[in-house]
Amino acid sequence: MTFSWWRRGGGGAANAATATGEAEWGMAGDGRGGMIPSQSQLQRAGTVRVLLLSALLKTFMASEAAVVHTGGCHCRRVRWQVEAPASVVAWICNCSNCSMRGNTHFIVPAAKFKLQAGADEFITTYTFGTHTAKHTFCKVCGITSFYTPRSNPDGVAVTVACVDPGTVKHVEYRKFDGGNWDNFFRTSDIAGFSKDKAEAAE
Repeated sequence: MTFSWWRRGGGGAANAATATGEAEWGMAGDGRGGMIPSQSQLQRAGTVRVLLLSALLKTFMASEAAVVHTGGCHCRRVRWQVEAPASVVAWICNCSNCSMRGNTHFIVPAAKFKLQAGADEFITTYTFGTHTAKHTFCKVCGITSFYTPRSNPDGVAVTVACVDPGTVKHVEYRKFDGGNWDNFFRTSDIAGFSKDKAEAAE
Protein backbone atom coordinates (compact mmCIF):
# COMPACT_ATOMS: atom_id res chain seq x y z
CA MET A 1 0.00 0.00 0.00
CA THR A 2 1.30 3.47 -0.84
CA PHE A 3 0.29 6.84 0.58
CA SER A 4 2.35 8.93 -1.85
CA TRP A 5 -0.66 10.92 -3.09
CA TRP A 6 -0.90 12.55 0.35
CA ARG A 7 2.47 14.19 -0.19
CA ARG A 8 1.59 16.00 -3.37
CA GLY A 9 -0.20 18.88 -1.62
CA GLY A 10 3.02 19.87 0.10
CA GLY A 11 1.16 21.21 3.17
CA GLY A 12 1.41 20.35 6.82
CA ALA A 13 -1.91 18.52 6.76
CA ALA A 14 -0.62 16.26 4.02
CA ASN A 15 2.56 15.56 5.94
CA ALA A 16 0.56 14.93 9.09
CA ALA A 17 -1.68 12.51 7.21
CA THR A 18 1.39 10.75 5.87
CA ALA A 19 2.89 10.50 9.32
CA THR A 20 -0.40 9.17 10.67
CA GLY A 21 -0.50 6.57 7.91
CA GLU A 22 3.07 5.54 8.64
CA ALA A 23 2.36 5.14 12.32
CA GLU A 24 -0.91 3.32 11.77
CA TRP A 25 0.41 0.86 9.22
CA GLY A 26 3.94 0.55 10.59
CA MET A 27 5.44 1.81 7.33
CA ALA A 28 8.33 4.16 6.67
CA GLY A 29 8.92 6.51 3.75
CA ASP A 30 11.34 5.44 1.08
CA GLY A 31 12.36 9.01 0.23
CA ARG A 32 10.53 8.94 -3.11
CA GLY A 33 6.96 9.34 -1.91
CA GLY A 34 6.45 5.59 -1.47
CA MET A 35 6.23 3.49 1.64
CA ILE A 36 8.40 0.61 2.88
CA PRO A 37 6.58 -2.28 4.62
CA SER A 38 7.60 -2.86 8.23
CA GLN A 39 9.08 -6.10 9.50
CA SER A 40 5.77 -7.10 11.10
CA GLN A 41 3.93 -6.51 7.82
CA LEU A 42 6.42 -8.65 5.95
CA GLN A 43 6.01 -11.38 8.57
CA ARG A 44 2.22 -11.24 8.27
CA ALA A 45 2.44 -11.39 4.48
CA GLY A 46 4.76 -14.37 4.75
CA THR A 47 2.34 -16.10 7.11
CA VAL A 48 -0.54 -15.54 4.68
CA ARG A 49 1.50 -17.01 1.84
CA VAL A 50 2.37 -20.07 3.93
CA LEU A 51 -1.29 -20.59 4.84
CA LEU A 52 -2.37 -20.28 1.20
CA LEU A 53 0.30 -22.73 0.05
CA SER A 54 -0.67 -25.12 2.83
CA ALA A 55 -4.33 -24.98 1.78
CA LEU A 56 -3.41 -25.59 -1.85
CA LEU A 57 -1.20 -28.52 -0.86
CA LYS A 58 -3.99 -30.06 1.23
CA THR A 59 -6.41 -29.68 -1.70
CA PHE A 60 -3.92 -31.32 -4.06
CA MET A 61 -3.20 -34.17 -1.64
CA ALA A 62 -6.92 -34.75 -1.13
CA SER A 63 -7.46 -34.98 -4.89
CA GLU A 64 -4.55 -37.43 -5.19
CA ALA A 65 -5.50 -39.61 -2.21
CA ALA A 66 -7.24 -42.85 -3.14
CA VAL A 67 -10.92 -43.15 -2.31
CA VAL A 68 -13.25 -46.10 -2.87
CA HIS A 69 -15.57 -45.58 -5.83
CA THR A 70 -18.47 -47.93 -6.48
CA GLY A 71 -20.37 -48.50 -9.68
CA GLY A 72 -21.67 -50.99 -12.18
CA CYS A 73 -23.99 -51.64 -15.10
CA HIS A 74 -27.53 -50.41 -15.78
CA CYS A 75 -29.38 -53.43 -14.38
CA ARG A 76 -27.03 -53.53 -11.36
CA ARG A 77 -26.24 -57.21 -11.73
CA VAL A 78 -22.59 -56.27 -12.32
CA ARG A 79 -21.32 -54.23 -9.40
CA TRP A 80 -17.76 -53.38 -8.40
CA GLN A 81 -15.57 -51.10 -6.34
CA VAL A 82 -12.34 -49.43 -7.31
CA GLU A 83 -9.65 -47.49 -5.46
CA ALA A 84 -8.69 -44.34 -7.33
CA PRO A 85 -8.14 -40.63 -6.63
CA ALA A 86 -11.12 -38.29 -6.39
CA SER A 87 -9.57 -36.50 -9.36
CA VAL A 88 -9.12 -38.83 -12.34
CA VAL A 89 -7.77 -38.70 -15.88
CA ALA A 90 -10.31 -40.07 -18.34
CA TRP A 91 -9.47 -41.16 -21.87
CA ILE A 92 -11.71 -40.54 -24.86
CA CYS A 93 -10.77 -43.15 -27.45
CA ASN A 94 -11.73 -43.03 -31.13
CA CYS A 95 -11.02 -46.66 -32.02
CA SER A 96 -13.83 -48.42 -33.87
CA ASN A 97 -15.24 -50.05 -30.74
CA CYS A 98 -14.97 -47.12 -28.34
CA SER A 99 -16.40 -44.72 -30.93
CA MET A 100 -19.52 -46.83 -31.34
CA ARG A 101 -19.97 -47.20 -27.56
CA GLY A 102 -19.09 -43.61 -26.71
CA ASN A 103 -16.62 -45.00 -24.20
CA THR A 104 -14.74 -42.69 -21.83
CA HIS A 105 -12.73 -44.38 -19.10
CA PHE A 106 -10.06 -43.96 -16.44
CA ILE A 107 -7.45 -46.63 -15.82
CA VAL A 108 -6.31 -48.21 -12.55
CA PRO A 109 -3.99 -51.10 -11.60
CA ALA A 110 -5.89 -54.40 -11.66
CA ALA A 111 -5.26 -54.87 -7.93
CA LYS A 112 -7.29 -51.72 -7.21
CA PHE A 113 -10.43 -53.13 -8.84
CA LYS A 114 -12.76 -55.66 -7.20
CA LEU A 115 -15.93 -57.25 -8.55
CA GLN A 116 -18.72 -57.83 -6.08
CA ALA A 117 -19.72 -61.42 -5.38
CA GLY A 118 -21.98 -62.93 -8.01
CA ALA A 119 -21.14 -60.43 -10.76
CA ASP A 120 -19.05 -62.95 -12.73
CA GLU A 121 -22.04 -64.96 -13.87
CA PHE A 122 -23.52 -61.91 -15.63
CA ILE A 123 -20.36 -60.93 -17.53
CA THR A 124 -19.42 -61.88 -21.07
CA THR A 125 -16.43 -60.76 -23.13
CA TYR A 126 -15.90 -59.56 -26.68
CA THR A 127 -12.49 -59.33 -28.39
CA PHE A 128 -11.35 -58.29 -31.85
CA GLY A 129 -8.18 -57.33 -33.72
CA THR A 130 -5.20 -58.28 -31.58
CA HIS A 131 -7.59 -59.77 -28.96
CA THR A 132 -5.51 -58.08 -26.24
CA ALA A 133 -8.35 -55.89 -25.04
CA LYS A 134 -11.09 -57.76 -23.19
CA HIS A 135 -14.33 -55.87 -23.71
CA THR A 136 -16.44 -57.16 -20.85
CA PHE A 137 -20.11 -56.27 -20.62
CA CYS A 138 -23.26 -57.31 -18.81
CA LYS A 139 -25.20 -60.17 -20.43
CA VAL A 140 -28.49 -58.65 -19.31
CA CYS A 141 -28.31 -54.90 -20.03
CA GLY A 142 -25.29 -54.85 -22.36
CA ILE A 143 -23.41 -52.09 -20.52
CA THR A 144 -19.60 -52.08 -20.49
CA SER A 145 -18.93 -50.63 -17.05
CA PHE A 146 -15.29 -51.78 -17.13
CA TYR A 147 -12.90 -53.70 -19.37
CA THR A 148 -9.25 -54.63 -19.84
CA PRO A 149 -7.73 -52.21 -22.36
CA ARG A 150 -5.12 -53.08 -24.95
CA SER A 151 -2.99 -50.17 -23.76
CA ASN A 152 -3.00 -51.46 -20.18
CA PRO A 153 -3.41 -55.25 -20.06
CA ASP A 154 -2.22 -55.14 -16.44
CA GLY A 155 -4.99 -52.72 -15.50
CA VAL A 156 -8.71 -52.07 -15.67
CA ALA A 157 -10.48 -49.31 -17.59
CA VAL A 158 -13.48 -48.01 -15.65
CA THR A 159 -16.27 -46.25 -17.53
CA VAL A 160 -16.65 -42.79 -15.95
CA ALA A 161 -20.42 -42.68 -16.50
CA CYS A 162 -20.82 -45.98 -14.61
CA VAL A 163 -19.31 -44.68 -11.35
CA ASP A 164 -21.90 -43.95 -8.67
CA PRO A 165 -22.30 -40.18 -8.07
CA GLY A 166 -20.49 -38.42 -5.25
CA THR A 167 -16.91 -39.68 -5.12
CA VAL A 168 -15.41 -38.41 -8.38
CA LYS A 169 -14.74 -34.71 -7.79
CA HIS A 170 -12.88 -33.80 -10.98
CA VAL A 171 -12.27 -35.37 -14.38
CA GLU A 172 -9.46 -34.37 -16.72
CA TYR A 173 -10.35 -35.55 -20.22
CA ARG A 174 -7.64 -36.62 -22.65
CA LYS A 175 -7.93 -37.94 -26.18
CA PHE A 176 -6.46 -41.27 -27.23
CA ASP A 177 -6.08 -41.70 -30.98
CA GLY A 178 -7.16 -45.31 -31.25
CA GLY A 179 -7.48 -44.90 -35.00
CA ASN A 180 -3.67 -44.63 -35.09
CA TRP A 181 -3.16 -46.88 -32.10
CA ASP A 182 0.50 -47.92 -32.42
CA ASN A 183 1.88 -44.47 -33.20
CA PHE A 184 -0.14 -42.76 -30.48
CA PHE A 185 0.65 -45.37 -27.84
CA ARG A 186 4.39 -44.89 -28.33
CA THR A 187 4.13 -41.17 -27.56
CA SER A 188 1.50 -41.42 -24.82
CA ASP A 189 1.93 -41.87 -21.07
CA ILE A 190 -1.19 -44.03 -20.82
CA ALA A 191 0.74 -47.22 -19.95
CA GLY A 192 1.76 -45.72 -16.60
CA PHE A 193 -1.82 -45.39 -15.37
CA SER A 194 -2.07 -49.11 -14.58
CA LYS A 195 1.09 -48.98 -12.46
CA ASP A 196 1.35 -48.16 -8.77
CA LYS A 197 3.08 -44.82 -8.16
CA ALA A 198 6.25 -46.45 -6.84
CA GLU A 199 6.35 -48.82 -9.79
CA ALA A 200 5.70 -46.04 -12.31
CA ALA A 201 8.53 -43.94 -10.83
CA GLU A 202 11.13 -46.65 -11.47
